[in-house]
Amino acid sequence: MVEPVNYNAPGQIVIAGDKAAVGRAIAACEQRGAKRAVLLPVSVPAHSTLMRGAGERLRERLVAVRVVPPKIAVYAIGLERHQDPERIKDAVVRQLSAPVRWADTVRDMVTKGARVIVECGPGKVLTALNRRIERNKEIVMAALEDPPSLAQALITARGASA
Repeated sequence: MVEPVNYNAPGQIVIAGDKAAVGRAIAACEQRGAKRAVLLPVSVPAHSTLMRGAGERLRERLVAVRVVPPKIAVYAIGLERHQDPERIKDAVVRQLSAPVRWADTVRDMVTKGARVIVECGPGKVLTALNRRIERNKEIVMAALEDPPSLAQALITARGASA
């Protein structure tokens, strides 16, 4: 069995399942003309129903974790936005076994008025996906990898809000 686990961008969907089933799905996609179908080097089938048991173990551990209400809403599980600490914990657990709807999330942020979308962490994978999802050149897409990229993002964001 395989299932979609990331709806990343138009034309890019990630699947998960047992390794043999994923291999068969890759072959089937290639036979049907997929531009690219590759086995990703991941250690767990994240965002799939195969992770439900791990999610319940995580839920038990999160009982002891204090989550402070965020100053801004946190997106999780598709288009749900959370500010309540208990709902955030629940969303983290559910996100282990539910697909990521990244394309819909980016579209929702833009629809709700976002004009600057910033990726934090190593790499620019999400920033590249964001540009495929939202082609409006007035929306600033930035990736923060190091101090210089943070400085550039701040300059760009200030220009976008002026």
